[in-house]
Amino acid sequence: MSIKIMEKPDSGPIETVDYVKLANGWFRPLIANRYDVVMFIQVSNSVLNVWIMESETLDSLNVSSLSLGNNTNSKYAAYLNNWELFRQ
Repeated sequence: MSIKIMEKPDSGPIETVDYVKLANGWFRPLIANRYDVVMFIQVSNSVLNVWIMESETLDSLNVSSLSLGNNTNSKYAAYLNNWELFRQ
């Protein structure tokens, strides 16, 4: 599953406390300004996968997209079913 976290300039965002304008003219939302936790949910062949991360973590990655998979070698494997975040 690939998730885009940038927006084209013509999609409407403007540079504010919630969006930062990148050198290429695209905008990246500053997720931590709006949310504490971000969940990405995928249902495939009746299998539910959930990636859970603090929004500050997502912002600090400074990436334009995420490629999530349930592979244990994945860069984001630590966030798969990270329900412990809610117990803190």
